[in-house]
Amino acid sequence: MKNFILIGKNADNNLIISKKNISRKHAKISKIEDGQFLIEDFSTNGTYINEKRIKKFLLKKEDKLFLADYEIKTNFILELFSNDFFKKNKNVNYESLKKQIEFTEKFFLLKEVYEKYQNDKKKKLSGSAWKKTGFRAALALIPLVGNALGIMASGNNAKQREELMALNDQFKIDYVCPKCKMFLGDLPWQGIKNQKKCRACKTKWEL
Repeated sequence: MKNFILIGKNADNNLIISKKNISRKHAKISKIEDGQFLIEDFSTNGTYINEKRIKKFLLKKEDKLFLADYEIKTNFILELFSNDFFKKNKNVNYESLKKQIEFTEKFFLLKEVYEKYQNDKKKKLSGSAWKKTGFRAALALIPLVGNALGIMASGNNAKQREELMALNDQFKIDYVCPKCKMFLGDLPWQGIKNQKKCRACKTKWEL
């Protein structure tokens, strides 16, 4: 397992950033004991953690990292150590990697979209069942106004159907591939994730 990456403008860096203020050899991130990460700065224009310039620093996933004036997605870069990404990909352009990072982040947000849809649907269905039961009880207890209650029940059921249809329509808009916008169907998010990539555009969910 590779336990460090070199970052800079030169083509022989593990992470290549072709930006004006990035040095040829700008910084190094090393994985050290206890799963910690040490970043070292070798640059002219500086490395900044949480807006403070550093020379050496124990880097955490939640830290904001800037090389000169260029922001790096710290949490994603550190996670790449765990799957040997930089062993399999020795020299990677960060701009290309960034596009995949942003795509993956959008894909993971779809988990919340699916869970919210399921929860909202359950609430509406359980509410519909409660009202239906309530109206039946009312019809049994007050036969003289049964017709009026029946009309009310029918109106409530129609409203519930409309709400469920609207919820389903919005789900079809939101639960889509971040790249090609194809609807991912009713399969749970974890099932979609297990497919590794979009069935339509073949883009991989993760690196």
